[in-house]
Amino acid sequence: MHGANIQDAGKPASAGGERAQSGDAREAPAHISYWRWGGTYLTRYFHWEAGEAYDGRTPALLLSHGFAASAEQWERLVHQLRVQTVAANGGADALPPIYAIDLLGFGFSEKPGMTYTQYVWEAQIVDFA
Repeated sequence: MHGANIQDAGKPASAGGERAQSGDAREAPAHISYWRWGGTYLTRYFHWEAGEAYDGRTPALLLSHGFAASAEQWERLVHQLRVQTVAANGGADALPPIYAIDLLGFGFSEKPGMTYTQYVWEAQIVDFA
């Protein structure tokens, strides 16, 4: 099932950490939230909490997708980062908070009738950060 078919069935269209793929259990699913960029344009973003061993010294990580993609593309990467960090730190998860944003016009962010340029997306990312 894709997009509207999933929604028609009453299920969320985003994996949002709710399903396991290829055996990755996704013990730390993303929190899905929305923010209004400039007080106008609805933007979806994912947020993963910092690991329990996070010391606050490393800045948060913001992931931005490429053209014709969405924040969902980062779910598997974040899971693998967490697995690798735990393995490297003797069982302690020291990852900083991680965010992944749907750029305007993509994913579940608003798609206003405007010209999308790298300058629009750059401003959106800067304001989000």
